[in-house]
Amino acid sequence: MTSSDAQKVLKQSFQLKTNDIIIENVDFKDPEASRLIKKYCLHSAPFDYVSNFNSISSRAASSESFIELLEHQCHLSIAAKSKEGEYLLFIFLKKKIKVIDLYFAMPNTKLNLSPAVIRYCFYRLCLEAIKHFSIEEIEGKIFRKNKKNGMRLFFKRYIKAMTYEEIEDKPYDYVYLSKESILDHYEKL
Repeated sequence: MTSSDAQKVLKQSFQLKTNDIIIENVDFKDPEASRLIKKYCLHSAPFDYVSNFNSISSRAASSESFIELLEHQCHLSIAAKSKEGEYLLFIFLKKKIKVIDLYFAMPNTKLNLSPAVIRYCFYRLCLEAIKHFSIEEIEGKIFRKNKKNGMRLFFKRYIKAMTYEEIEDKPYDYVYLSKESILDHYEKL
């Protein structure tokens, strides 16, 4: 199945049955999951330790290290998948005392997903994390080296359940989501 075919099927399934989206733990040994995360890091270079390297081989090694960090330091790594088995969106979380730390989130850029699909998957994944940890608030520091303004615009425009605070004098922005806010926006989809 080509990316174009997968995109057509995905749009149809989202319009007809959003319940067909499956939530699974990320299998870091799955070559497809690792490839997608590594590709995202290589092409997006979201962090200093990826973007600071000039050579592809150094950036690839840095991306591999980042995948290992996600696997070993995050308490919950989950992905939304289509019923056809295509990864749609990944989120990586850490449990803190009274909140869930949204450590990293990324779409499957190969599919060029619509904002509606990303929004739906993101809310589903957040609700799964809230259920898993029995904690009703998610917060995070969004570190971003490249394409920061585009990411800010996307979150502000499409993830309405999220409170997004720009912090100009820090290398990160702050985000906050509550179970109540997620449910309110999720039910409107």
